[in-house]
Amino acid sequence: MYPWERLGEIIQMSTGLKQDKAALQKRAGEISTLIRCFNIREGLKPEHDTLPERFYKEMLKTGHGIKKQELETMLQEYYNFRGWHKNGFPEVTPNLS
Repeated sequence: MYPWERLGEIIQMSTGLKQDKAALQKRAGEISTLIRCFNIREGLKPEHDTLPERFYKEMLKTGHGIKKQELETMLQEYYNFRGWHKNGFPEVTPNLS
């Protein structure tokens, strides 16, 4: 919603902590991993990382759609980007202290 630089300004104004873009992106990644760990603890399984069946069958008005294999490829790329195992489980729980 905000550019990284503006978000850094908002955080500095509200907390006094000065964070550059790289630090904010690192923290955002750690938060995503922490949320993933919580959801797994609460019962999330890799097979839950999917879309409703109708998304694979119905085309948008633009004629675009998605195939299950395309989503699987995107999920693997996302897991890799986050540094998670190929099954979607994070390597370690982040330390947010």
